[in-house]
Amino acid sequence: MTPGTRYFADRPVGHATFENLDHLLTLEMRPYGLSQGIVPHLYRTARLPNSEPLTLQAANQILGRAPTKAAIFTGMVVPGYMPAGETDGPLGAVVLARALAALGCHSSIVIEPEIAPTVRKIAEIVGCTSLTVLESDSLSCEHEAREFASGFSLGIAIEKLGVNDQGVRHTVGGNAVVTGDQWADICIDEIRRSGGFTIGIGDNGNEIGFGRIASQIRHIVPYGEVSKSGHGGIIARQSCDLLIPCAVSNYGGYAITGALACLIERPDLCVSADEIEKMLRHAIAMGCVNGGIEDDDNFIGDDGVPLEAARAYVTLVGTVVRQYFVRVDPHH
Repeated sequence: MTPGTRYFADRPVGHATFENLDHLLTLEMRPYGLSQGIVPHLYRTARLPNSEPLTLQAANQILGRAPTKAAIFTGMVVPGYMPAGETDGPLGAVVLARALAALGCHSSIVIEPEIAPTVRKIAEIVGCTSLTVLESDSLSCEHEAREFASGFSLGIAIEKLGVNDQGVRHTVGGNAVVTGDQWADICIDEIRRSGGFTIGIGDNGNEIGFGRIASQIRHIVPYGEVSKSGHGGIIARQSCDLLIPCAVSNYGGYAITGALACLIERPDLCVSADEIEKMLRHAIAMGCVNGGIEDDDNFIGDDGVPLEAARAYVTLVGTVVRQYFVRVDPHH
């Protein structure tokens, strides 16, 4: 222990801030009928015994590489179902990109062309100007994708469907899909092979990164062993260096940003409730589907979580971060 440092339960006072950010990762507010009770199991599996909170691990790894070039892969297009993508993923990606810019990092968000206009708009809303939006169809072959990815030392996949052991991508409902981005798995793989650090953020196991714990969660996740398609289970095979399961993938982007804000003493990096509302409303207006309640045209929210709760969530993250900087004398 460091002399002069206050400790509680053998941890430095202040460490609980990052534990609390991790707790918020697993806060489930999706409606009855959607996957519930699974994320805490995924989180406990992903976090190794006696290891630091996942948000703190991510923030330390990012800081250890900054300034650098980061590639963020997100977005999911499903023809006839999500023709312009969904809200979960792009919002968290933009918030992370803004935080990385404060560290001197330049981020490239790689996304299907159908969602690219939305990403550019929501980036404008939150003042994220140091950002490149690359349409995934600009990569024409595996060689080109690997060459592109080798130029990054940080790769982040957030709510990005990954292929399973049979090379097939699936929705949470166990249905096989063909998305507009066939290179994301390969790019994450190449960043790892080239010595970069990769982070996978997802909420159900079918996203890039969950290959890290695939064998341990197949029996937990619905359709994890056998999908409706008959082409294996839905668990993605692509691994990553750090996996962050969360109740809504955007939460991962917000919580990692909160951890970074603590470490560099920039609480202003946290996204505000008003910014989240503006981003959500614009994304939905531009055709993004809320991935939890698709049949209610009047519903404004994210992955089944209503707007007021989405606002409350980022308010909680921001409060946890700001309280990190509030100092009081020990209680008598």
